[in-house]
Amino acid sequence: MVNKLLFENFIPEEMTIGELFAKRVAETPNAIAIEFGDETITWAEMDLLSDWLVKRFDYFGIHSGTKCALWCGNHLQWVIVYIGLQKIGATAILVNPGYLADELYRVLSYAEIEFLFYGETFKNQSLNEIIDNLDLLEHPYLKQTIPIEMDDAVRFMIDGAKALTAADYERIEYLKSIPKPHDVACMLFTSGTTAVPKGVLLTHYNLVNCARATVASMHWDKTDKTCVMVPLFHCFGMTSSLLGSLVAGNTLYLMKYYRTVDALDAIQNHGCTVLNGVPSMFLAMIYNHHFDEYDISNLKSGIIAGSAITVLDYKRICEKLKMKHLLMSYGQTETSPGVSFSDYDESIEDKADNAGFIIPEVDAGILDKEGNIHMLVEKGRFLGKEHSVMGEIMIRGYLVMKGYYKRPNATAETLQADGWLHTGDQGFFDEKGHIHVLGRMKDIIIRGGENISPGEIEECILELPQIKQVKLVGIPHPVLQQEIAAAVVLKKGQTIEAEAIQSYVGQHLAKYKVPAYIAFLDEIPMTTSGKVAIGQLRQDMERRFATDKIL
Repeated sequence: MVNKLLFENFIPEEMTIGELFAKRVAETPNAIAIEFGDETITWAEMDLLSDWLVKRFDYFGIHSGTKCALWCGNHLQWVIVYIGLQKIGATAILVNPGYLADELYRVLSYAEIEFLFYGETFKNQSLNEIIDNLDLLEHPYLKQTIPIEMDDAVRFMIDGAKALTAADYERIEYLKSIPKPHDVACMLFTSGTTAVPKGVLLTHYNLVNCARATVASMHWDKTDKTCVMVPLFHCFGMTSSLLGSLVAGNTLYLMKYYRTVDALDAIQNHGCTVLNGVPSMFLAMIYNHHFDEYDISNLKSGIIAGSAITVLDYKRICEKLKMKHLLMSYGQTETSPGVSFSDYDESIEDKADNAGFIIPEVDAGILDKEGNIHMLVEKGRFLGKEHSVMGEIMIRGYLVMKGYYKRPNATAETLQADGWLHTGDQGFFDEKGHIHVLGRMKDIIIRGGENISPGEIEECILELPQIKQVKLVGIPHPVLQQEIAAAVVLKKGQTIEAEAIQSYVGQHLAKYKVPAYIAFLDEIPMTTSGKVAIGQLRQDMERRFATDKIL
């Protein structure tokens, strides 16, 4: 089964994000682009303000290829700065605002960030305090830190834009003409087995065309309004929501960060028709004790992606939200991200146990144990053969990353010379062409849609002098999908409370990385080859900390 109209009409385009934005402004200049709190902005107004930023960037020395980090929660100014950076071809480096100082500093050094645009606060964390304690001498690449979350920022930009001269616009247009479609547009981070996450390099071509395919799959248009409850620093939020709105012309209702009642309020009182999120967000909504107090009849469609979900939970979400068009999707940061979507008009039953169909003009295959790639999908069309082969999912096409920043070995391991990307996920295709994703081939923990590197947290815990050995696993959770459990072996004669370990991690890493459960073991189970018996350990931890009694 394929969407014939989608396949017949879709051709990847050579276009930059700046050009895509200019096309949107030309088509619907006076339509509302963003709603954020009490502020609204049209496409034409965003164009004017981001043009003024181009002039300011030029003054600062920010040009094509300059590495500029955005470290802020979802915010109107985040979007305006992002568009300004894309217009001139600067590399937008999207940093998790939940990072604490140590995490931020590691990313600053690894990514060689030159300019850091930052917010004031995120949840209960003061980003200003972290910036105030930042020692620029320790980060020789960093030239300037620039706050963007001030209350009067938009008014300040409007006043500046009014003073632009003809000569200013001539310079602005020249700077905007420099970026090319296959230039790097963004660096986003993906967790791995090391403490410093890998920087994924995505081009304008990757992102524009993935956004176009997403919008075509989702049937979005300018009559829609998307509730942006996923973070913009994630590829899911940046491509599917923000860039998707440039393609479709729909309005974005921007939430600074996810809160269940805020999302329900956005649907009822702000007319949101589209809801994209990770499974834990949807589960939190339907289990919230205020859920039945809200009218959710505005909802039409949405994407559910980011981690695995059971058939029962998916059906329960669709039933409670009355969403026939809540589409399953599969992807990862390295694929910009969306590789597959459910067919728009499939029944809930047919969508429930799979991640849909590969998008147009993309190849997909399965790598078997012998190292052979069985191509199952060519240019988005299911070939209908060898669908029972199980192994690593392989992807090739316009949405595949350029590589990992300063990680040539990791790039070579993940991205073959012939263009095939090793996803690290195990799966297969059924006889209809649905892709089924069975899970990570490595042991990344996915908690609430966040990919968490066990190695980073393990290294942090091992800094405690009492700890001899530690291993993290993810165990099932009815809302978050997985929760972090740490198996700890103490040094002889040492003692430490679980709360002390959690407190230490919380002082050095983001809150979502703090283990919820800690078990003190005499030894961690090992295989005969000397490796951690991860399957056995996970089963042991699940028995200790059963979470199915929460709901």
